[in-house]
Amino acid sequence: MSASAALAPAMATDPAQPLASAGDASSDLPSGTGVYRGARYRDPYCCWLAADAVFHVSVPASATKLTVIVIAPSVAAVRHGDASIAILINGRHAGDFRALRVGANALTIPLPADGAGRTATVELKPGFFFVPKNEHLNGDTRKLSVILRELKAE
Repeated sequence: MSASAALAPAMATDPAQPLASAGDASSDLPSGTGVYRGARYRDPYCCWLAADAVFHVSVPASATKLTVIVIAPSVAAVRHGDASIAILINGRHAGDFRALRVGANALTIPLPADGAGRTATVELKPGFFFVPKNEHLNGDTRKLSVILRELKAE
């Protein structure tokens, strides 16, 4: 199931399947404010998030929780255990996740009653960012945080 690049809702038919998954031929991750899509089609590392990211996803009516899988880069804040992310659903605080580890992190939050059965606004607020150029990784001067890898409502 996928959310289109134009912020249209995902067409969810099976709540056990991901709403979106990077690199999956049948789906695209959502675009939104602070969501940087990969340059390549089906980029497995799509989508880098800014220091604050907002996007919309369609959530099945039967869903009671949302899992957001992010990949945290090996930068100082993450390596030292200082990286965190707050998640808001429809403008309301839904969860805080501290001490993210380098690599994949599954962040699961309960969905509020108004977050299921329609398009939900998801906001990720990482408590850290890095600038690739300052880390001597490449010439990118954007403030980045994590890679959005997958969204799954159950």
